[in-house]
Amino acid sequence: MAVLGLVGYFAAEMLLQKSFHILKRSWKGSVALAAALILACVALELDIPGVERRVPVAEEVQSVEFRLYGQDSVYGDSEDPEMIDRFLTLHQMLVEERPTDSNWDEDALYGSVNLDYTLKNGAHLRRNYSFTISPSEIEAHAALAEQLTELARDREVWQAYMEERFEPGRLMTVEMYLDSENRTLTFEGDTAREILAALKKDIEAGHAGAYTFDSEGWQANTYSTNLSFYYRTPEDTGNGAYYNGSSYSEDVRFSKDYTYLLAALEKAGVDTEDLMTYQKYYDGDYEKYGKEVYYKNQYTEEIQAIPVPDDLTPEIASGDAAVIGGADGPTAVYVG
Repeated sequence: MAVLGLVGYFAAEMLLQKSFHILKRSWKGSVALAAALILACVALELDIPGVERRVPVAEEVQSVEFRLYGQDSVYGDSEDPEMIDRFLTLHQMLVEERPTDSNWDEDALYGSVNLDYTLKNGAHLRRNYSFTISPSEIEAHAALAEQLTELARDREVWQAYMEERFEPGRLMTVEMYLDSENRTLTFEGDTAREILAALKKDIEAGHAGAYTFDSEGWQANTYSTNLSFYYRTPEDTGNGAYYNGSSYSEDVRFSKDYTYLLAALEKAGVDTEDLMTYQKYYDGDYEKYGKEVYYKNQYTEEIQAIPVPDDLTPEIASGDAAVIGGADGPTAVYVG
């Protein structure tokens, strides 16, 4: 910023004085400008004006629109004073602790929080925070992690989310892709409405959001299968571009905790024993492709590996099968 400011300063001086020889006459002004720009940068970095640290008081807030992102996401809006106060508490914690994006770690607590307050004077205050808290930092941010987890699994937060997007009167179909069978199931009419009603029961029972900020729990308990709810677009959306086309969909990822939903799926003919958690899905890939063949990446010169089925590994070792490079990377070619 300071460098660009100096460049602009000297350019302006040359234009005003119509000369390239301006250094001797302008160096004092350039030093003063550089000092001012550096001070401005420091002030912004330290948030001396307090813009970043501003948290509105509850009496100023009419409503809050929130988005919590982690392994899962939940969003909505609320005018409930108690709900507003809880998000203000979370906001204050984020301001005080200022968690940042650390190096990625599969056991880290990572995500983002978006808050949009509508104030009683009609103004808006918007704040976005992204963070990756490594395992070694979790203890220092224990209170923040607890607040995030409580909000992410709070039934009122999820009910606000359901009210925002899930309207049974416009529900058309529910679709479910089965990884184990490589096919999509479609549910319509009463069956689709029963599945949606079961999902709402799980929300009311507090079964949602338990693993939003728990990567290990997410992998072990959340199914790799999504449910997609398809709805007719309302004639008047109220905000124009919110929906696209004549229908829209909302995807839901669910876990073993969703007992009502699992029962409804069983009733609809789904063998829930065949559903795979993310951990089981990944483990299944490792079991199916248990061996690796190494090759040199032609673009990076790095030695990389691709998995191949166990029963073909002996043929590769003996020369009866081979792996060659393709246009977009390695392509396995088996020759007898």
